[in-house]
Amino acid sequence: MSFGLRKIETPVEETMVEAARDIPSRRADHRRRMLKGANLYFNNGYGAYDCTVKNMSEGGAMVLMEDSSGLPSVFDFNLKGDASARSASISWRKNGMAGIKFL
Repeated sequence: MSFGLRKIETPVEETMVEAARDIPSRRADHRRRMLKGANLYFNNGYGAYDCTVKNMSEGGAMVLMEDSSGLPSVFDFNLKGDASARSASISWRKNGMAGIKFL
């Protein structure tokens, strides 16, 4: 028994997906996905935050952290396992995430 139901094709959705592939990225550098721990140091090393790096490029990274409200605008970024730290600044912050830019 058929109730007259038919599948509705949505060419608009397919067109939107194809158009999104053609939009160039606004980022200057390619970001690599990762899930790696890092530390953000400030106040001559007396202050620190632990965070998780979600993606990273040569120019910056997106980090996940409990609370970024106390993080100063300039700090040192050290990816766990790396010997040296890099100076960085906050580009944006929202709901436990922050975008950082390497200086």
